[in-house]
Amino acid sequence: RMRALTRWTGIVSCRGARGFSGWWHRYVDGKNPDSLLGRRTADFLRRQGIDPYKLTRDRIEDFRRFYAQELNYFVPLSDDDEGRHEQACEQCAKKYRQTIQRLKKYTAADQ
Repeated sequence: RMRALTRWTGIVSCRGARGFSGWWHRYVDGKNPDSLLGRRTADFLRRQGIDPYKLTRDRIEDFRRFYAQELNYFVPLSDDDEGRHEQACEQCAKKYRQTIQRLKKYTAADQ
């Protein structure tokens, strides 16, 4: 049907065609596989001024590990999940300040 439409009109319709889906974007954003840790880590990196899509997988995994370590071991348990998230982000920003500055330079060089 697409070929017939193309021959008749001279244009290609993208309706019904599956566009490119960026698995890397879904992975980094924690959507596929569904990962709260991935979503929060990507959010943390964006707030620090780092584009998480430009990082390599090992750097993404390092920051997921850093965040999980802060959240699970150094932030006291409470009922306020968002408060714990913010506290873990603040501690990560302080503890890994030099790494964050290097990553800012790394992602800025690619722009």
